[in-house]
Amino acid sequence: MSTAGGDEIPDEAELWRRVPPDRVKASDADPTLPAPQGNCFRARAGEDEGISVDLAAVHEAAGEGPEVMVAAHDPEWGVLLVTARQCRDLKLEVVSDPFDGNPAHALIKPPPQKTPSRQLSKVATWVVTPRWPR
Repeated sequence: MSTAGGDEIPDEAELWRRVPPDRVKASDADPTLPAPQGNCFRARAGEDEGISVDLAAVHEAAGEGPEVMVAAHDPEWGVLLVTARQCRDLKLEVVSDPFDGNPAHALIKPPPQKTPSRQLSKVATWVVTPRWPR
């Protein structure tokens, strides 16, 4: 799947979001399991235009899994999955934003505020589970 040149990102497109350890908490249902904090989809430093995600299909076409997102990080980092539809249901836009070194890069725009970030965090699923407990 190519998203360069303004191609539409389909609703079913899976988006991967890298999550640092300070945005992980104990699950309410089972404290022995990690859960994303409500701020996992809030902007981090430098994410003024939108929050960074990667298009899973681009990585998968290159033979890469979600582990590539955290390969250079500590095992306490994780990767969450949401779909473009889940973002659009919250009136957020998903746009392709490839750059040298990461053709899979995309943005969720505008950067979600508190409520949409919490809603995305609730529907997101781990595709790389962070080491837990820390």
